[in-house]
Amino acid sequence: MFYSIKEKEAEKFISFLRKKRKVIAPVQEDIVRYKILEDNNMVFQLPFYSFKKFIMPNKEEVFEFKNNKIKKKRKEKTDKLIFIMPRCDINSFHVLDRLLLQKPVDSAYKKMRENSILIEFDCEEKNNKYCFCESMNLIDYFDLKIYKQKGYIIEARTSKGSKLIKNLLKKKKIRFKKPISKQRKKISEKQIDKLADNFDNPLWQEYAKKCLSCGACTIVCPTCPCFRLRDSLDFNCICGARIKEWSTCQTTDFTEVAGGHVFRKDRNSRLKHRIYHKLDYFKKEFNLHMCTGCGRCIAACPTKIDMIEIIKKLK
Repeated sequence: MFYSIKEKEAEKFISFLRKKRKVIAPVQEDIVRYKILEDNNMVFQLPFYSFKKFIMPNKEEVFEFKNNKIKKKRKEKTDKLIFIMPRCDINSFHVLDRLLLQKPVDSAYKKMRENSILIEFDCEEKNNKYCFCESMNLIDYFDLKIYKQKGYIIEARTSKGSKLIKNLLKKKKIRFKKPISKQRKKISEKQIDKLADNFDNPLWQEYAKKCLSCGACTIVCPTCPCFRLRDSLDFNCICGARIKEWSTCQTTDFTEVAGGHVFRKDRNSRLKHRIYHKLDYFKKEFNLHMCTGCGRCIAACPTKIDMIEIIKKLK
């Protein structure tokens, strides 16, 4: 189902969305960031940081306790949200849905997804030189999509998307051919499959020497949902709170267990784990890659470790 709006009506369309819900979209500041729109200043570019903080805060209180009894549980947010994002980030929701909506279901994430609408736009490769989204077999996972072509064409893919705009836009019979992506595949599925036979390749050691274990790659990644739980006690050691906060598989304490044993102590094993999880382990379980090809991990890495470069070198 397609709708057509003129370019001069685009601001009116964004204003309409902002009246209906909180709209989270890319905004140009010092860099392009996801922000809750306060006016119609969005840009059609991939932000450096992902949208992750809007769906899972980097630090939140799960509950308070006193004398071994839970006093106060966190309230699950019921804000109605609209996310306007490029295809790679829309597909990040596809990954997170598969992961967090299976049993045991993350109830806070489930509530957020029930109250959110996804709007996709096409971004251009020139805005992100590290992008490799065309290599990741991404799918249509949006509720609405915006095409910039003789004004704007709005495609409604789901009933949720259609319901949002049915009173604003009139459905039109238009001749519209979806544009073909001009981005090229940087790696093939056949090349990715080589990971299975290269776990002990000396190449990993070479790249591990460059790794600082800073975790920047996982912080900016939209599909890295790992967290840790810790208890924060008051001085009386009776009252306190359980805190949930982001964590990263790139630090030694991530796999530390009681007794002090660390399962992935060296950088080589941690670097490999991230890439294998994104491109191999997750696919074996869910039949899709955990990586959506946004390239943020490469952009954020201080030493520019490039998983595409590594995979191309595998024999």
